[in-house]
Amino acid sequence: MSKNKIRLVVVTTGEDIEGEFNINEPLRVLKMRALAKEQPGANPELFHLEFNDQTLDDGTKIEDYIQQYGWIDGTVLELVSQPEVVNGL
Repeated sequence: MSKNKIRLVVVTTGEDIEGEFNINEPLRVLKMRALAKEQPGANPELFHLEFNDQTLDDGTKIEDYIQQYGWIDGTVLELVSQPEVVNGL
């Protein structure tokens, strides 16, 4: 890991995404890059990232999760679709 970057892997239903990310950016940047490759045009509100079955907050900086969970280069996250809630009668 370089000083301000970490290499992360995002597992999706299609092709996994791997890349270096600035640790000072919010996790949203990582999610949007994964979504752009996995499901272009998809509503980002219908997806979230998980680490060890823990839902991650898009607005939290990657650096905060590095400190919280001890992420290192090669850490694997999952892009998970959230079921749409349909209000019925």
